[in-house]
Amino acid sequence: MSLFAQHRDEFQTLVKMANEDIRLIRITPSYTTLDDDNEWPRQNIGISQKRWAEYKRLFSRVRTDGITKPLDSPQRVEFPINEAGMAPAGSSKGLVYSSTPLTPVLPSLDALPPDRYSDDKGHTRVYRQIEDHWYIYFYLDD
Repeated sequence: MSLFAQHRDEFQTLVKMANEDIRLIRITPSYTTLDDDNEWPRQNIGISQKRWAEYKRLFSRVRTDGITKPLDSPQRVEFPINEAGMAPAGSSKGLVYSSTPLTPVLPSLDALPPDRYSDDKGHTRVYRQIEDHWYIYFYLDD
């Protein structure tokens, strides 16, 4: 993915920042979500305004709408690049950093993955590795 190659250092910086800000599980230009508080607006955004401004600057450079750190997989930092649809159905494609290997890894994400990659709730999560710890992801919620 050329976006990753062009902005590798910025993505690495965002992963480092996200891992330092352990209570934040979602960071966007317009709101944050804490691990124990998803209300918005709220007084405690989890980081300083200066820190949030730095996130926003980097988000703009790498063309992402934010970062998600899933509660069930804290070793992952996800960067949505292209999202479509609305909850409960939709899809998302982007970059993900993971300190542990992700599966299933496919050779390409250009076509819809086979049904065998869907779980019993109709959720599909597949990856294509682009280098150590870095993947392109595709999520589909039917």
